Amino acid sequence: MNVPIQDRLKFITLQPLTDLLNYKSFLLLMFFLCCADRLIKLIKGAYHLNLKLPPFWRMDPELSARMLFKFPGLIWKQMGAEHLMLAVAGLFLLNKLLWLWPASDLRRMHRNARGRFAIFGSLRSIGWKAPAWYCLALPVWCAVIAGWCAVCFYICRFGWQRHPSGGWAWVLGIILGVTLPWIWAGFSFASKLAVNAAGSSLEKIGLLFKTVSAWPVAWRAWLFYLAWMGLELLFISLTTTFILSKITPGNLRMLLAIVLATPFYAYLETASFKIFLVVFKDYPAIRQDYEICDRR
Repeated sequence: MNVPIQDRLKFITLQPLTDLLNYKSFLLLMFFLCCADRLIKLIKGAYHLNLKLPPFWRMDPELSARMLFKFPGLIWKQMGAEHLMLAVAGLFLLNKLLWLWPASDLRRMHRNARGRFAIFGSLRSIGWKAPAWYCLALPVWCAVIAGWCAVCFYICRFGWQRHPSGGWAWVLGIILGVTLPWIWAGFSFASKLAVNAAGSSLEKIGLLFKTVSAWPVAWRAWLFYLAWMGLELLFISLTTTFILSKITPGNLRMLLAIVLATPFYAYLETASFKIFLVVFKDYPAIRQDYEICDRR
């Protein structure tokens, strides 16, 4: 049954607002996660666990391309990657594991199985299989991303070696920028697949790769997460401008930023669950776990 696009848009954009009004404890959960996310970023900053990419955008295009394609090992060393990679990867994994909690809560919400204990029941229902599968899926997805980036890099490097030009650095940046929404989608869908009870581990890995291999999934995921990135950039720029201009104490700035971020990210996370249901609704592992009507 073909569903009018306006109905799907309402389901993705307006229904999350209704859900947040009906399940207010989800906002409390998102407040906690925003605090935890901020704490992890503070730890990274305190221990200087941030990879420092050379400012290619400030350099002459010819010089940027020469540095990028002729001395990639030197750039890697300047970033301090060999010393920081394990620590950054560990904090990244911890951050991602925390987001299994809202995925579990949204799953129970859409199955009308939240019960009396709401968010605490959602935490308990995660069990051990979801984190175990997630810890398997994340390295697999990261390996695919790394492989894609390497292929793009060496193709552009080969082109630069044949026809030296600063334009090859731009080509590489554009290609990777275009694929960024798919990368983001993969991380988001992985958390939702992790808490999905139906389907084997390999079947769910296969569904994760549908993010880029199945066109009906890929183009919807790309558009949604491109919109997510645009909204997030707009939100960050507006809130940063407001907070920096109006608020002086540093601790108060941080608290206000978290308070403002909570409903914003709660809405985006709920909407991302809707798009997950829309794009994967035809796959048995998802249909078995949710009662999704044909209107969606």
